[in-house]
Amino acid sequence: MPPRPRGTAPSRPRPVRDANFQTKSQRKRVRKSMVRAYLANRVGEARVAARDRADFYRTLRLKKLRRREIAKSMRALAVSVAGVQQQARRVEDRNPHLDLKSLDEVFDLGRAAVGATEAAASEWELFSRRKIYYTEVVQ
Repeated sequence: MPPRPRGTAPSRPRPVRDANFQTKSQRKRVRKSMVRAYLANRVGEARVAARDRADFYRTLRLKKLRRREIAKSMRALAVSVAGVQQQARRVEDRNPHLDLKSLDEVFDLGRAAVGATEAAASEWELFSRRKIYYTEVVQ
């Protein structure tokens, strides 16, 4: 073959000797390691998400149980206040000469207390029965 003239390109491109060339098996090894790392990260993220979800529902369950107990106590308090009202009526029935102004004040306070405790108990009960779901924040 005659030598080619200077300044002309060879007919077939050849890899440059200093090029960053890797064999196919090396590229495959690198690609597999990247996939393994990606999958390991995904598995780790899924485990963390599952742990967060379990913690959320555990604390939510404890909050709901506490609120049910509070609602139960407040209903018992409302029953006690209603009992106090009933006792005040009995006092009024037994002693008709008592000052009606103070008895009316006791009845008004009793009605207000029963209403407030019933309302608060129903609010606590309502929250403890409500369905609450875990959602992830997408960033």
